[in-house]
Amino acid sequence: MIVKLIWPAQEHDRPVDAFWVECTAREVTEVLLPRLSADQRSELASLQQRKQAGEVNTHFLIARDLSTIQPMPAIYPYASLWNAYNPFRTIPDLFVATLEAINTIAVDHEAEPTPGPQYPPDGAESFTSKMRFHQSWYRAHVLKRHYGLGPGMHSQKPYGNMLKRDAGEQGANFLTDDIARLAKQYLKQHSGLIERFRLLNNMLSSQPMCFNLFGPLVGDLPRATRLLSALMPGEIARVTEVRIEYAPQPKARYLNDNTAFDAFVRYERMDGTRAFLGIETKLTEPFSQKRYDGEHYRSWTERADSPWPASSWDKLADILHNQLWRDHLLAVALRHDPNESYSAGRLMLVRHPEDEGCRTVAENYRSLLNPTDDTFIDMRIDRLVDAWQPLLIDDAERTWLDAFHQRYLNLAASEAAWDAQAPQTKRRTKRAK
Repeated sequence: MIVKLIWPAQEHDRPVDAFWVECTAREVTEVLLPRLSADQRSELASLQQRKQAGEVNTHFLIARDLSTIQPMPAIYPYASLWNAYNPFRTIPDLFVATLEAINTIAVDHEAEPTPGPQYPPDGAESFTSKMRFHQSWYRAHVLKRHYGLGPGMHSQKPYGNMLKRDAGEQGANFLTDDIARLAKQYLKQHSGLIERFRLLNNMLSSQPMCFNLFGPLVGDLPRATRLLSALMPGEIARVTEVRIEYAPQPKARYLNDNTAFDAFVRYERMDGTRAFLGIETKLTEPFSQKRYDGEHYRSWTERADSPWPASSWDKLADILHNQLWRDHLLAVALRHDPNESYSAGRLMLVRHPEDEGCRTVAENYRSLLNPTDDTFIDMRIDRLVDAWQPLLIDDAERTWLDAFHQRYLNLAASEAAWDAQAPQTKRRTKRAK
């Protein structure tokens, strides 16, 4: 049996390495068959029937500890399913007489992390694909971490933008230790609002981005006042509370659904009255494509002081901006809650400047509002960072915001690596079409 390739453990989020082993017909009969289950024998027979002309030997993916011995098609390590990346690594051909000898193969486990598999679902040139690659590059070159499986907790597919589980649990998805501790605290207190695996392991998610941007304001109200007042000049006198993931309760008093703000700010206005800012953050995720409508929504939409003119009412529930409308509705409902006594309430959409889809949604939604409405704020992330940069007062703040810029805005840093892999991705995408 000849061991030809290795799939390192760190590349597939498993405890042990796996090896690509080529076997002769005699080796299959004498060594492999006794180890296979009935289902695996059936699969092996099917693979042998489908062998290409000239294909003599049989191939197996075998775990170092022999916990997995899987017959595979010969093209598996070289198939286009890996897109712009292949997790298998070439090693010198090594003959082994027994399966147990596989466990003795010495391998360098200190290999440098790589961007890893990309699987561009929307074409190689989409913003999502570029941001996924940038997050993958950031993980490999800045965090020095290997990629994991995703996008869900039980997924078995490797993605470059996913952290391995141990790295996620260690807080690698967050820019500072304080932000990581805050995220862990929120997971304990608000497990129903936040999906743990997505928050800790998916670098492409807007959830960790929200923590990375607004987390440092949660426990430091003077800092929050200094920075947030720059986004609404003349409006904020003093921030009194900053929260991540906030849904006012009881929900029956508002929209009677699960709509929530990604971040929430209570503040005192210049005239001493109370007000708030609800925040919706978007990185690459599209707005929800489900259409929601109903009595609670319409009762708030059709108020005399509604931000929406009557001519827009029949358009608001369209799936293009349904989620944005519901976020805004929640702000309207909270603003008019007699138990809260707010004099003003606004919704701020925080979005990436290169996300053209999100920009289009925001612009279309803006056209449905009264021309004089000031309760919806469309805020690009780069403009937010630019507004905060001159207001930073110490090295810790500058390090935090510089890291945020590097991870989410400085796509030029990964451009050379993107250009190097992009032609392969483009060719595969073109063939797939």
